[in-house]
Amino acid sequence: MRGNEVVVVAATMRRVSDLPSGLFDDAPPNLIVIDTSNYYPRQRDDLASRLHSEQSRQGRDIAAAGNQQHQAGAPVRLGTMPMISTEHLNAYLKAMGRRDVEGTKAHMADDVVIRSPIVPTPFQGREQVTGVLDALLSTVDAFEPNLLLRDGADFVAVFTIRFGDHVIDGMDHMHLNDAGLVDSMTVAWRPLPAVVAVQQKLAPKLGGKAMMLVSANQAELIAAK
Repeated sequence: MRGNEVVVVAATMRRVSDLPSGLFDDAPPNLIVIDTSNYYPRQRDDLASRLHSEQSRQGRDIAAAGNQQHQAGAPVRLGTMPMISTEHLNAYLKAMGRRDVEGTKAHMADDVVIRSPIVPTPFQGREQVTGVLDALLSTVDAFEPNLLLRDGADFVAVFTIRFGDHVIDGMDHMHLNDAGLVDSMTVAWRPLPAVVAVQQKLAPKLGGKAMMLVSANQAELIAAK
């Protein structure tokens, strides 16, 4: 491939979806595009040694496709793999930050499921999940998205919830379907006293029972009565 032009693309994962479509449509023949953003050993990918057996076949397929593109005079893109767009996920999180329940609907799949830390039974379907989000956002004082981590179609959204004097650190394991819509959410919160404070207000709205945080000694006294 000597004598050909080379373009190196380096962009953080959060900015990949901001790249314009058709970025290389007008590229000259035989342009070589190297995507340096395809391997994240800590944030997204496993160690290369553990991925080797699975990705060696994929690597051969990519190399073969690159050679075919080169021989046909088309731009060669090395090291790139199809990736689901985060457009819907980003819009969903922004709507949550605005406490805009209606704004979340278009970004969830019809069969979306949410597993809440408030009640043990999952909620399924866009209408039920929207009801959970409405109950949450009408109860707490603020929902603040902070960080988004990715592993293929799985994401972890890190956020902060504020409720009176309580501050909750939360993580939401989210999955996107092939259309990029949120189809699964499993939520975890801490610390326990703050979680219980919110649970006492939120659980009755979701058909659950309010809980009480007591010490082991108090629990023994209650059980003895």
